Amino acid sequence: MSVEKSSLTRIKNKFRQSKNDIVQSPAINTNDLPQTMYGIITAEEWRKQNEKKMGVSAGNQETNQDKDNVKIKKRKKKKKRKKIVLSFDLNEDEEDDEIQPKKKIKIMKCNDQDIETDFLPDAEKEKEEEERRQQLRKEWTERQEAMKNETLEITYSYWDGSGHRKKIQMKKKSTVLEFLNAACNELRDKYREIRFLQGANLLYIKEDVILPHDLTFYELIITKARGLTGPLFHFDVHEDIRLKGNAKIDKDDSHPGKIVTAKWYQRNKHIHPYSRWIYYMRPT
Repeated sequence: MSVEKSSLTRIKNKFRQSKNDIVQSPAINTNDLPQTMYGIITAEEWRKQNEKKMGVSAGNQETNQDKDNVKIKKRKKKKKRKKIVLSFDLNEDEEDDEIQPKKKIKIMKCNDQDIETDFLPDAEKEKEEEERRQQLRKEWTERQEAMKNETLEITYSYWDGSGHRKKIQMKKKSTVLEFLNAACNELRDKYREIRFLQGANLLYIKEDVILPHDLTFYELIITKARGLTGPLFHFDVHEDIRLKGNAKIDKDDSHPGKIVTAKWYQRNKHIHPYSRWIYYMRPT
């Protein structure tokens, strides 16, 4: 036991002597000792070094955090800038967070009267032209309506193998069916075969052309339609002697139109000249 105690005291004296040498040495500062040498410093010194170390790391964290904040702000500023894209760029970002307002372009006025500016867009001039077109359209429509309401004298012949010429007055806007109804009312008392018929049972043939019931006389006049033997827009009977015999010029001869019953035409349509009759085709 005495040997063990003497060995322990000897070891303690060695450690105490080594510590005193380190502290008393002028070339070595305890504060400059490495932080890993925990075995040769006291607990209080270890706590102080640890607190200093934690303070430095906290400061480093704050500086790193400030740097991160600066980078984030720079990124946000770059995102806010509008992306300039060419007109043919297919990868254009249509959903921008913020759209910058367009800058107003200053238009310089030119006082030189010799420069031609008719080709330049002018809102006032276009408005005046549109108003003028509307006015002309209105005048044309009124003129056409007045023309449609004009009275037209039609010379026709009821045909049952021989002609019975008559005259009737109709408006230019009247249809062929309205004309046949009016003619049927005049002929009903004189001709027994049409006593119980209506205009829908009759046909109107003008210049060897069978005219449809929904066709108007105004349409024939406006289009200057022609049949096989003369014009369809003349409804009286006359002959232009000056043009007679010249095959190169269209004759202005006008023949009276024929009114026949549909039953009579079906019975005689294979006989000449009734076999020459054709149905009217509207111009496309």
